[in-house]
Order: sequence, then C-alpha cells, then structure tokens
Amino acid sequence: MTTFFKQGLDVTGNVNLTGNITVGGDQNFGDANTDSITFTADITSNIVPDVSNTYDLGLTGQRWRTVYGKSINMDGDSEITGNLNVDGIISATSGDLDIQAPANIALYPTGNVWISQGTKLIFEGTTPDDFEVKLQATTVTADRDIIFPDASGTVAVSATAPVTLSATGDIGVDASVVTTTVQQLSGPGAIDVTSLITEITTTGADAYTFANGTLGQLKIILMAVNGGVGTVTPTSISGGTTLTFDAVGESITMVYTSVGWIRTAGAAGVLA
Repeated sequence: MTTFFKQGLDVTGNVNLTGNITVGGDQNFGDANTDSITFTADITSNIVPDVSNTYDLGLTGQRWRTVYGKSINMDGDSEITGNLNVDGIISATSGDLDIQAPANIALYPTGNVWISQGTKLIFEGTTPDDFEVKLQATTVTADRDIIFPDASGTVAVSATAPVTLSATGDIGVDASVVTTTVQQLSGPGAIDVTSLITEITTTGADAYTFANGTLGQLKIILMAVNGGVGTVTPTSISGGTTLTFDAVGESITMVYTSVGWIRTAGAAGVLA
C-alpha cells in the first residue's frame, strides 16, 4: 500500500520505517547545532559537495578524530598540527616540493638520507642573491665516507703554494718549492729558489743574488765556511736591501710574501 501526502506532514515523536526510503528534493536534517545524526549503517555511495571549494568537513574546534582512507588528493594548501607519519613516498607530481618552517627542519632517519643521481644540494649564501653553492658528487666507483672532524673551520676547495690540493682531495706540498735538497754554493753566484737550504762557502768578499720565490715559500741560507764576507742581494726583501754573512753557522730563515722575502729567524744582518 502506498500513502501520498499532498500537504506537509508534521510528526512529533519517533518514526520507525521498514524498507527503502526515497526522498526527492532538498533535505534538511535538524534545525539547530544541538541536534545530532547517527549513522548505524554503512555508506555505499560517494559523498560529493554541491559546489567545489565551498563547504568544510569539521570545524577548528570540532575536528574529526581519525580519518582512514587509501589516498588523499588535495588541491590547495594543507595544514597539519602534530606529527605526520608516512609509510611510503612523498613526491611532487609537478614543480618543486618546498618544505618550509619558521624554525629548524630536523631529519632523524634510522638509516641514510639518499640524494638521487645527478642531483645537487643547493645552499643560499648568507646574503640572498642570484648565486648559490651547489654540492654534488662526481662519478663514484666505490662507497666513500667523508668525515668532518670535531672542530670548527672552513672546508678548503683550493690551496696556495706551496700547499697543493688535488682533484681527489689529497693535500700535499709542492716539492719544487719546499724540498729537503741542499744547495752547496762555493764562491759567488746565484742562490736558488728550488732548495729549502743553501749553504754558502765564501772564498773572499763574495756577492750573491737571490730571486723572488712563490707565496708561502720558505728559504734558509747558512754560512758553512767563512772565507770572507758574503753579501746576498735579494730581488725584493722587506726591511732592507742586502743580507751579510761573516761567521760560520750564521743563518737566516725567510718566507716569501706579496711584499717580498721576510726574515722570520736567524742572525744574518739586514742592511738598509
């Protein structure tokens, strides 16, 4: 039997219906936010809003506790308060994936942090501009560990002579600048800049020339035999023009700088 109502139907109390119910037109459930609706049955259809980007699910002070689902397709900004536990991959389908925070971003993996092949870690400088530092590994033929010491400092990417820095990161000393070879010079002549030590043996009032070196180069000149006063005239030296040697064992230690040779130790006199 079917019952039709052409006018409104007001019911006070409970209504118990058995069977399927099909209701046409717009439906309003409850007339105050103190009313409630309880679903005992499962929902077997989509829940689709009438207008996109208009209605919310929950309120700031009335939140759903746990949402169980298979996937989330968000179009717009999302805000999460609390922890986000992900068992899988977070990826951007297009464009950049930006992670921003007003304070620190901390990574605490129990394993490793992997950087895909061919990609770089990019660092902005202390002053934001159009230039960045890009960190990337070259072709790797074996597992490598780069370990930083327990100290503060600056990572060197180049070196100034006599220190050398190879393409593989090895630090060394230019043997042509600093060497244990000893030049033994008898009589007047040229003091070389390829030996660390030059021993002079004077045979009279001997004169010596001494060319410029390379930045950071060390040089030691020593009188081994005193046959007369030895006078050394460097091409450039700070604080004077010549060096004199007039006693066995007299020596001078110098380092070459942008202003010429500078005496760091020794007893040889520097004459103006």
